Amino acid sequence: MHAALLSVLAAVATNGPRVHIEVERGPSPVALVAREAQRNESRGLRRVDTRHEAVCESPCDAVVAVDAPAFFIAGADLMPSTNFNLPPQGEVTVRVRGGRRSSFLAGWVLAGLGAPVLIGGTVAMTLADDDQPRLRTGAVVASAGASLVLTGAILVATGRTRIRIERGAPDPRR
Repeated sequence: MHAALLSVLAAVATNGPRVHIEVERGPSPVALVAREAQRNESRGLRRVDTRHEAVCESPCDAVVAVDAPAFFIAGADLMPSTNFNLPPQGEVTVRVRGGRRSSFLAGWVLAGLGAPVLIGGTVAMTLADDDQPRLRTGAVVASAGASLVLTGAILVATGRTRIRIERGAPDPRR
């Protein structure tokens, strides 16, 4: 009880929240990075050197100055999270469900390849009129394209890093 009170008082006294990072899924460790380090980040394609730009690494448990305009989560082969703000003081738990950069990029490649295949198959079906072999070929090509687009969309969705910010210290029962 006294330790929790002391940590809250320390966070208030140093003008920033005490941040705890919990990685629920994905590569560990992850780092809390100030947005200034993201200046060359382009849709997650540039790797962030977390050793030099990190404010703190998981599990963190440190008081963080909130003078940066925003923060994001980064790590090795981790798709960087969207930018987020921290409250000015108190206890904060950042829960991370990490997405892999490779899955995210592979998803875009598959969707990019599948879209023209889907369109080509659909056009072939449209132009086939009553020619059954051409209609079947167009349907097979369109189905393959749709499968690539769907798989790509799933990889993009699961390749994103999601965060949840909760006020208060982490629950020790988790």
